[in-house]
Amino acid sequence: MVGVTFLDFYPNLDVFTVYRPPKRDCDAKRYMHLLISCLSAYISNAYVNIHFIVGDLNLPHIEWNLLTCSGDTLDNMLLEFTIQNSLSQLVTFPTRCHNVLDLVLTDIEQSVVHVDCQPPIGGSDHVTIDFVIALTPRNSRHVRQDPVVPSQTGRYQWHRADYDCMYNYLSAADWPSVLCYNPEVSQFWDAYNCILKFAVSEAVPITCYNGQATTATSKCDSRDVCKCVSLKRKVWQDLADRPWDSLLRQKYRDCVYRHRRALSHYHASSA
Repeated sequence: MVGVTFLDFYPNLDVFTVYRPPKRDCDAKRYMHLLISCLSAYISNAYVNIHFIVGDLNLPHIEWNLLTCSGDTLDNMLLEFTIQNSLSQLVTFPTRCHNVLDLVLTDIEQSVVHVDCQPPIGGSDHVTIDFVIALTPRNSRHVRQDPVVPSQTGRYQWHRADYDCMYNYLSAADWPSVLCYNPEVSQFWDAYNCILKFAVSEAVPITCYNGQATTATSKCDSRDVCKCVSLKRKVWQDLADRPWDSLLRQKYRDCVYRHRRALSHYHASSA
């Protein structure tokens, strides 16, 4: 496994490239356990970063559309890791023969605008996965490092705010983890401020003096995406506590599908 952190974006981008040999013996189980433990530690320690896990995992028995698997312990280990960390698997086409062996896992699915299949490189028998990520440069004026407040020519329309959206987003935040990894007062305030600013920018419209109303993202569909993300995270937290609950697992699958539909509609409307 090779991990790289890109600091030129906001939030920071963590990319892990992984290869798991196609073995299913005791050594393979120990390797899988070590791999998942390592990835879990990095993801939990970098809570505010965007994470991508890409590579050939050689686990063809997982049905990613249904979030089920018919394989052995190795397949179940990766599937449970994916669900517990609220990750999304974006590859929907076979990468070798009829199997999906090469994966793209991320915790911020809305940052990916394109996933496609390309011809193999050299003599490889695996296809090439081409995916595009939309990120904000750290030196961009759109980076939310300072409080998001209306300009001198506009003001918030609090009476038109979507408080349900804001409530769901803030309720789904993992506040104990935020406090754990930001123990100093100033660190916690910055992390809390960042979460709160995003919730306000998504849920509260801004009115300009010229009479034109807009939101911080200028996209109405982003509210639907935000709602889907908040609901998905909330259900995922419940599922992490009750992984045996089949009804809750089905509800999580439904949230995943609704989130993907809302995301596709958002990208289509903003194209």
